[in-house]
Amino acid sequence: MKSRALVLAGLITVLSYSFAAGQSLSLDHVDGLNATDGLQMGVPVTFYIRVTGDNDAHGGINHGFHVNSPSGAQWGSFVGDTTGTLGKAQFDGGFFISHFSADGVGADTVGIGAFRIFGPGFPAGFDDVAFTIQIGPIDVAYNGGEICLDSAYYPPSGVWKWAGPTVFPSWDGPHCYTIGEQVINPQITCPGDTAVFLCEPGSLCFPFDTADAEWVTASEPAYIDGDQVCVPLLADGDVEIELIAGAAEVADTCSFTVTTIINTPPTVTMSPDSITRVMCDLNGTLCMAFGLSDLDENIVDTTTNIGYIYVSEIDPYICFVPDTTGLFEVVVTATDACGETHSATRWVTIVEGEPVAIECPAPIVDTLCGSGMYCLPVAVTPDTATVTVSPSGTYVWATGQLCVNLTESGIHEFRLIAETQCDADTCDIQLDITIIELPSIDCPDQIPYVFLADPGEACLSLDINHADVVEVSYGSWDAGQLCFQADTTGLYSFVVVATNDCAADTCELSVNVQVGQLDVTTIIDPDPMWMVEAYHIDTLYATIYLGNFDNGHTVADIDPTTVVINDSLIPTSTAIISDYPGFVGEVMEITERIYDFIDYYMPLYDTTVATYTVSGLFTDDTEFSEVGQVRLIGLLVGDVNVDGQVDIADMIYLIDYYFQHGPPPILLETADMDKNQLLDISDLMMLIDYMFGL
Repeated sequence: MKSRALVLAGLITVLSYSFAAGQSLSLDHVDGLNATDGLQMGVPVTFYIRVTGDNDAHGGINHGFHVNSPSGAQWGSFVGDTTGTLGKAQFDGGFFISHFSADGVGADTVGIGAFRIFGPGFPAGFDDVAFTIQIGPIDVAYNGGEICLDSAYYPPSGVWKWAGPTVFPSWDGPHCYTIGEQVINPQITCPGDTAVFLCEPGSLCFPFDTADAEWVTASEPAYIDGDQVCVPLLADGDVEIELIAGAAEVADTCSFTVTTIINTPPTVTMSPDSITRVMCDLNGTLCMAFGLSDLDENIVDTTTNIGYIYVSEIDPYICFVPDTTGLFEVVVTATDACGETHSATRWVTIVEGEPVAIECPAPIVDTLCGSGMYCLPVAVTPDTATVTVSPSGTYVWATGQLCVNLTESGIHEFRLIAETQCDADTCDIQLDITIIELPSIDCPDQIPYVFLADPGEACLSLDINHADVVEVSYGSWDAGQLCFQADTTGLYSFVVVATNDCAADTCELSVNVQVGQLDVTTIIDPDPMWMVEAYHIDTLYATIYLGNFDNGHTVADIDPTTVVINDSLIPTSTAIISDYPGFVGEVMEITERIYDFIDYYMPLYDTTVATYTVSGLFTDDTEFSEVGQVRLIGLLVGDVNVDGQVDIADMIYLIDYYFQHGPPPILLETADMDKNQLLDISDLMMLIDYMFGL
């Protein structure tokens, strides 16, 4: 408030001398003040500036001051001067008092600067009134206004500075004064903001201070009781109170906030409310954690109906000694500083712990047909025990067996550990196991070819493992070779049976023997080749083997970048391998996607023997073109879903396509029943006739 600021300014004026210290400029006193320390009107007003030096002499000084009015008052004239204590006598180089905008309107500024050449300058330890600033007289039209004196930064340098040595003196302003007699206004000082804790809702009273007040009021719900304001505090939260002090038509206001916290009772939790504990020693101590919370953190006591309370760094515990089995009621009660309590109850059933026993078997010697899971009976009591097996294995409670996975012959050792809360037992088991692997024949998936220049013995690689006896229906098997007498070209069929003490494996295979066919130059695998293999989810590849040249060239002479299949298809890869059945010497292995190979022959129906060519250039630019044959098994007309058979699912697929906006046939050719290269309703009718024999 303005009145409070004026009182403060007056105190600063009176005490300014005592504030001056070190290197500073301060307002020493003012001529032209009235009894209330306001500025008199109609007379000049003079401000006296004290200069306090330090322990150094200075060769130059630079200060500035200005007078202004926040209320827009005017002061007639403005003159800055020296009292003679600092002036030309000290500063023979020049002493300057320069006025800027000195018209008594808005803001007037004066600058004081000096420097010495031979003179003493600003002496060390100087402390005296050195400058004056006179304004006025002030017209009565500005009664009640305000005029202030403050430091100023003025041209050319604008910085308060003493030179030689350089220091920057301080200023105790600004100083503001009311014009004319000051108006005494009522004042009120509120209590500070405060936080209170209450055990229950109630009212608290807080003292406040007033000056020159005739009456005081408080905002609801507060009320005034003498020099105190009383506030009802009924719930948690903030209550802001405004106080108003008045006299006549003038009033002063202030406000403060009371933050209230009303006690919340403590909470005890024990979950679950019913438990069972196994005790190995009925004379031992049982401790159980429980929950304890209080928003106000003012719990003063925690008690129990049994045992004692133990508080760890993490949780509180209730501990007691159950001297017998049975049911125990445990109650925990918490009390806070306000006397509020809360309890929780848990029912505890005490059960005495059981001993553990394993009937450990003697070392076992056994033979297994093939590796895998081996189980043996091992009795464990009680059935509540936890059983672990090391280094690996499982105990099956349903059958009372230990089951372990055995992959090789030899001595195997296992340890069983059965544990309850109160006891444990260990069993070490030794198994001396001989594993007889099951016989197996690596039976070919496709019909292999054997090429002979002349009738005689033909041999085919056939891997047989873990067999004691191998029997063949024709020929003989030895050292991985199935050998038989082949006199003519044709298909030779065999049954091979491999046996040992555990089992038998059978392979039924056929061998395509070509007698007098060593001059073959190319064959393809697979043969036969199914058209549906071209549409396999995973990309499948055909392999073409090339060799047996009779023109003096070998496959090493082929430029692989020139090789094409059927005059246009570029292979996905080419490589030279050391041998292949039916070829003499190195062979070129050529791979191509079955899809690309089959596409050349589309559409395909039924089984067709087709020719293919492999052509290119030797490195001497000589051309070659070799022809081979392959059996192609085409589409089944009517197999709309391409699953290898014609059935009701294909008819439903085509009906869904025509009448339910279903997906089109995967391949047009499978649904083209009349093979006219068109797909229309007549194809569906023919498929229906076929399905129902019409």
